[in-house]
Amino acid sequence: MVAFTCLTYLLFDVFSHGCSGKDEEFESLLQENPLLDYVARNWGHHARRHQKSVEKLVPDFLSDDAKVACASRIMLVPPQCKLYPRYYFRRNFKGMHLAAYLGLEYIINRWLENGEIADPMDSYGRTPLSYSAELGHKEVVKALLEQKDVDADSKDGCDRTPLSYAAENGHKEIVKLLLERDNVHGDSKDGWGQTPLSYAAQNGREDVVKMLLVRYDVNSDSKDSCGRTPWLYAAQNGHQEVARLLRPCDDIVQYPISQKSGGYISH
Repeated sequence: MVAFTCLTYLLFDVFSHGCSGKDEEFESLLQENPLLDYVARNWGHHARRHQKSVEKLVPDFLSDDAKVACASRIMLVPPQCKLYPRYYFRRNFKGMHLAAYLGLEYIINRWLENGEIADPMDSYGRTPLSYSAELGHKEVVKALLEQKDVDADSKDGCDRTPLSYAAENGHKEIVKLLLERDNVHGDSKDGWGQTPLSYAAQNGREDVVKMLLVRYDVNSDSKDSCGRTPWLYAAQNGHQEVARLLRPCDDIVQYPISQKSGGYISH
């Protein structure tokens, strides 16, 4: 089984020293261990399909902070951005973060049953819930929201919430789960003044926009730190239907949508 082989490889002692902040040392580790890049990036995809089969081996890896740091440092760097890996390195990125990032819901449920801390923060201020909401792992989100020690509306270092990430990426079922929580603010602003609605509008997430617009606590005309509204984000990016939802009135003034789509939209 590929998942078993990958995990066995990641448990090698040499990877206990792979979390150094120095790019030169890390590059040397990759050169001396040519399989590391592939295994670190792909073990989770293999393990997700066989979680019960690797149930005993996964905790051995995820509970080893040094080896998790080594693997996650590779995994979190986009393939096209390998030149400066230290910019993507997240200290205190724990096994629970990694399991949530990869959507290992069976493993997470077993961990939670055994009393594992469900809401650790990494050096970016992000929690397992934040990562699972961003990446669309609904079952993981559900499991984490059931934990008393999980803050469903926690803000990271950029003041972004799990709802903000879920809305940006159009994960409407996760947005629904979060909005059902009494302690989740539907219009929370991040460090740039953007709200979940503005992120959803920016990316043309029509279903999410509709869900947010019916909320009493959501201001459809809120401005970010540069004065941009959700309507303007939608219009500039060519999302005409979303723009119409946000500005349904007809007016004689017209604004260009985007250079890519061409045309104009009424406001």
